[in-house]
Amino acid sequence: MPACSTVNAAIQKLTEADYVTSDQHKDATPARQSKDDKDTRSLLDYLQHRNPFEHDSSLQSIATGVTAESTVNADKAKEVGSKILQSMTGKNVSDFTFKKDTVVTMDSKSCAKVDGQSLPVDPQLLL
Repeated sequence: MPACSTVNAAIQKLTEADYVTSDQHKDATPARQSKDDKDTRSLLDYLQHRNPFEHDSSLQSIATGVTAESTVNADKAKEVGSKILQSMTGKNVSDFTFKKDTVVTMDSKSCAKVDGQSLPVDPQLLL
């Protein structure tokens, strides 16, 4: 290494080109640290009013507070996907349909019953 550094220095002097490094850690600048601190405080404030870690085991939207119906299984997406893959094994691609064993999201199950009929409701429009 010492021989290489001497050669490197000689080439830089000969070509009048200097190799310098810039600040490699832009995340360490005061401006970035200040922004990160502000963002962290904002997130903590948001979660303080919408605590996702309460003892209620039901699936809920943190943003809207809407509680999911019992048919919603988005939290089990990996299990559902594995089950779908197992059911595909040994079948012809053209014979397989994806209608069964799908992930049901809260968005697809947000509805209100009016006169005995289920009508889709956008939770954002409720407020």
